[in-house]
Amino acid sequence: MLRFAVVLLLVMSTVPAAAGAWTLPEGETRVYSTSTFTYGDHGFDDEGKLVKVPEYRKFTLNAAMEYGIRPWLTAVMRGEMRQEYGFGEIYRDPYDNPIFVEGRSGPRVVYGYDTKSYGNILGGARVRVAEGANYVGSIEAVASTGGFDSLGLGAPSDGPFVEARALLGAGKLLSGRQVFANAEAGYRLRLKSDDKDEVVFDLTLGAHLKPRWMVLAQTFSTFELGGDVHYTKAGGSVVYRINDRMQFELGGIATVLGRNAIQEFGAKAGFWWSY
Repeated sequence: MLRFAVVLLLVMSTVPAAAGAWTLPEGETRVYSTSTFTYGDHGFDDEGKLVKVPEYRKFTLNAAMEYGIRPWLTAVMRGEMRQEYGFGEIYRDPYDNPIFVEGRSGPRVVYGYDTKSYGNILGGARVRVAEGANYVGSIEAVASTGGFDSLGLGAPSDGPFVEARALLGAGKLLSGRQVFANAEAGYRLRLKSDDKDEVVFDLTLGAHLKPRWMVLAQTFSTFELGGDVHYTKAGGSVVYRINDRMQFELGGIATVLGRNAIQEFGAKAGFWWSY
């Protein structure tokens, strides 16, 4: 059960809300840093039904930097560090087990925390290919180093990959407020022979309610090709503009659909800088 909770989990890096389909002005830099804590004691089985699994906790620190090389070309770099805790069965011994029935012989089950850490780096570029009065279209190509974990129990999504992604963003004034949407679809080619390629779909809806306040609603979906893993996470957050260069984000995230994946619930907080 512990391997179900840890190894079969395909962790989608919930990267900070970056510029989406839009490219940055030449010479502008934006930095995003987000920390996320999630918890789960249920998971989706291979039929997509919820089942009880050992307690699982995860702390993730994501960082992203984007730089405008040209008005139509933006360089991107992202990194992730995470710490995972799995609370489950460690071993069994054929001894009396007073935990279940006092005095009755049976297997002794010992429970405890198993932890691991992980990190990876990703880099690439986004190119604007279409632009109109209310929309922008772009493509993005990135490569990831993959990562390492301290216990050697990495999930398949921990390996190196290259990814091509199409992005479409649109925005307009609605009832005097700026609203926008961003949709992304990508193909993730895994470079290790044992890893399954993936298709990803991300959607963001946002609105500027007041000059300093913005709300975001997002979904992140990953589908393993030729495999049996899928998960969709949904999140919402509020963003407050502290000054012209800094914004603060606070929100939550949850796994709402899945197959062979942990159902996670959690909160996130982050800062966005622009230079």
